[in-house]
Amino acid sequence: PDERGLEGVTVYLNSIYPVITNARGEFEYAAVGPGNHHLFVDESILPLPWSLNGLEYTPVQVQLRSTSRVDIPVSKLQNR
Repeated sequence: PDERGLEGVTVYLNSIYPVITNARGEFEYAAVGPGNHHLFVDESILPLPWSLNGLEYTPVQVQLRSTSRVDIPVSKLQNR
C-alpha cells in the first residue's frame, strides 16, 4: 500500500543480529549468506497503536549475489 514503514523499530536477523529501521521504515543487512533466514520484531517495543497480528517471524530466502526485499506487515490496533 501507500503507507510508509515504522521508524526506529529493531529488526533481528535469525533472532541475533539487530538493525533499526530508518525514517521510511526501511532496514538493510549488508552481507547475509545465501539460504533460508528469518526476521523477528519484538512486538512489545512497537510504537502504539501498531501490532504484528501474531506473526512472530517473517521468513526470507536469500539468493547468492542478490537483494531480497521483505515487508513485515503491521496493523493499527482498534480502539475498544
